[in-house]
Amino acid sequence: MSSQVWRRGSLKIWPFINDNICGFDLSSSDFFRFSPTILRHCAKLRLIKSHALFPQFAANDSVGASFGQTSANWLHTPRGDGLPPKVLKCGFYSTGMEGLKREFLNSVDRVNYIIGLFVRAGVVPFKLKNNLTGERLVCRRFNKYKWLLVRCPIERDEDKWENEAFKWNWCRPWNSIHINFNDGNIGDGMLDANDGPSEPKKAKN
Repeated sequence: MSSQVWRRGSLKIWPFINDNICGFDLSSSDFFRFSPTILRHCAKLRLIKSHALFPQFAANDSVGASFGQTSANWLHTPRGDGLPPKVLKCGFYSTGMEGLKREFLNSVDRVNYIIGLFVRAGVVPFKLKNNLTGERLVCRRFNKYKWLLVRCPIERDEDKWENEAFKWNWCRPWNSIHINFNDGNIGDGMLDANDGPSEPKKAKN
């Protein structure tokens, strides 16, 4: 499907769902169909799953930003006190890991997140502390092929965080929307770029 058709079709759908999106399952090609600001406009977004990305610095979600930069910006934007940590499920890239470590050690703002890594080899466990933010960054094995990278308070409720770490391992939520259409499904009544959602059309007899 052409990117132009996807963009116009999504304009009809997006206003009805963006305020309630809690998770994305994306490939890099999916991401580039949207504006990099898409993550910031989903206020309830808590989880992103994508084997094709790893946070990339400098974090950025402006026009022209990469998939990795946009996810890094989302991950390091505080959600607010009392809200569950953000979760990112992704592949492992050693250069990206060093960037995450530097970002953590240089941080002055507190953010909590859990990164689930799909990896067979190359990860080394570690523990870092940032006394300025009162946080720790811990990388540990979760099971044979998965690792956890957790950014959390130095003093934390261990039972609560173990539960959060366990919950990240879901496969797919029950309440999900799958959008799959081709050029021929859109029709001739396409929206202009500045148009909003259209009124539903009555079926013809």
